[in-house]
Amino acid sequence: MKVLSIGKYNKCIHNLIAKKDWSNIRKVLQQKASSPPSSPRNKVNNNNDDIADYESKRYNLLGMAVGYLAPLDILQGISKQTPNLITQKDIREMIPLHIACINGAPIEVVKWLIKQYNDQTNDSTSSSTLVTTKDGKLPIHYAVEYICQSNEDKENTKHSAPNDKDVMRFTVVIQYLCSLSPHSIRIKDNKGHSPLDIVQMVKCQYQDDKSPMFQRAHKVYRIMRAHNIQLYLKEKKQAEETIKIICSSQLTDVALYPSISSDDTTTYEDSITKESLPSTRAVTSSIVLSSSKNSTGNLGVNSTLLPRTFFRKFFERPAHGTVRM
Repeated sequence: MKVLSIGKYNKCIHNLIAKKDWSNIRKVLQQKASSPPSSPRNKVNNNNDDIADYESKRYNLLGMAVGYLAPLDILQGISKQTPNLITQKDIREMIPLHIACINGAPIEVVKWLIKQYNDQTNDSTSSSTLVTTKDGKLPIHYAVEYICQSNEDKENTKHSAPNDKDVMRFTVVIQYLCSLSPHSIRIKDNKGHSPLDIVQMVKCQYQDDKSPMFQRAHKVYRIMRAHNIQLYLKEKKQAEETIKIICSSQLTDVALYPSISSDDTTTYEDSITKESLPSTRAVTSSIVLSSSKNSTGNLGVNSTLLPRTFFRKFFERPAHGTVRM
């Protein structure tokens, strides 16, 4: 059995993928798996190998196979021979997951790519769904662009525009991506467009609500809108809990604050003008606006936003011993 060098193997797989010759690719993968590894010296001395390696870095063989909608077993075979292709970016800084989304790959392929990426990066989160390309786009950007593609744009792609059956099948992919990274639907690319913006622009372009493209975009919009509402409610709950913790900690300080005698109450109250006391709405708004989302998804609040002296003035203890706000 003839042993293929690394360069010849890449070139052979590259040509077979372009022809969609899946049966011969399986044979080459089986031959490569049963043969001993090629010597690194042969790779250096062979100009054809260098050219093939350069081409593989430009296009990423696994990404190319995903783009041509290769069967899952072939993708698994290519990945087994070169595992780093899962995380390797091509000339456009796209990983195979981006290419899968822009070409409407099946949900099984998308799930497998995400799992393999997480296994290689030792990341329990779905970090692959947040990888950006040279254009600043996430996989969900490309997924939305694929499903909102019209027949007028099919000349610019390898595949025809998705039909109604493809749309029904690929909405599952968008649903899956949104469930893994809900906040990704708000992230903007280099042009300032989020996935939600793209869907809305398509709906504005096809204003007739009976138009197939409008209904297709509206179906995607409803999926992302539902996840956006859930994300908003989660962030709102976290903000309320943060405010509750801050207020409870400051109320504890108020309880320890010494009582003010009746003789000093008038003087103390007169020293506090309306301008020095922000309204409750202003306090709440300033806390919420100061809350920011960090890399782990938790809300962080500026601890120096509300000084202790403010709460001692705001939550005043009059002479009769009741705390009023």
